[in-house]
Amino acid sequence: MERSGPCASYRRTDDLVEFRGTALFMSISRDQKNVYERVAAISSAKAFKIAERTLNILTRGFNQETALDMAKIIHEETGVGAVAITDKEKVMAFIGYGSDHHKPGSSIVSPLTKIAIRENKVIFADGERDRYSCPLSDKCPLNSVLVVPLHIDHDVIGTIKLYEPKNKQFLNMNKTLGEGITNLLSNQLLLSRYERQKNLLIQTELKLLQAQVNPHFLFNSLNTIISITRNNAARARDLLIHLSNFFRKNLKARQ
Repeated sequence: MERSGPCASYRRTDDLVEFRGTALFMSISRDQKNVYERVAAISSAKAFKIAERTLNILTRGFNQETALDMAKIIHEETGVGAVAITDKEKVMAFIGYGSDHHKPGSSIVSPLTKIAIRENKVIFADGERDRYSCPLSDKCPLNSVLVVPLHIDHDVIGTIKLYEPKNKQFLNMNKTLGEGITNLLSNQLLLSRYERQKNLLIQTELKLLQAQVNPHFLFNSLNTIISITRNNAARARDLLIHLSNFFRKNLKARQ
């Protein structure tokens, strides 16, 4: 039999408060999960869009020209304050705030970048607990940075860096996005390298075949022309012209 009175009333009130607290906590947790899922979906969509836009660029290899094209695309799609791409020794491209003193072609001087390359790990200075301090200029507007190693087959070949200025917080979405972009671009660089190596192998095999076939072909052709010369000099002359044109085109194809 349920008891009535002040004590029972207090218990019911406590139970109600506990229930509402639990419901509120579950609602907050569910909302956070939904937010994380939306952020992850947006980050993935942007990363794949960047990867798609840079696919044709990376077929040209990893150099200062392609690095600049990639940096422009990443800057456009992420909206961060600045984007830099480096190899293991120098800055290959820089777009955004601070471009007046972060010059392409200059040597890497940032300790954070050197650590990321040396230890092959992501370095993040959020601008609050860990601040990015520009080693080039005291007036640099940049305050936070994400440095992600760019690698092929676990070998670091450079970095991709995303920056934010002092008046803008570095979003977790851009941190996740930066890491995802670099992984996708690393995979694309690996595929591009394999494709170039495969094409070089095919060209080498063709040249070897040509080197083997051409002497026999030349020997047989000359013998044929010698035989025709006895009876039809004009026909032999035409064959020599065709043979000359063939070798001329063949030599151009090898260059």
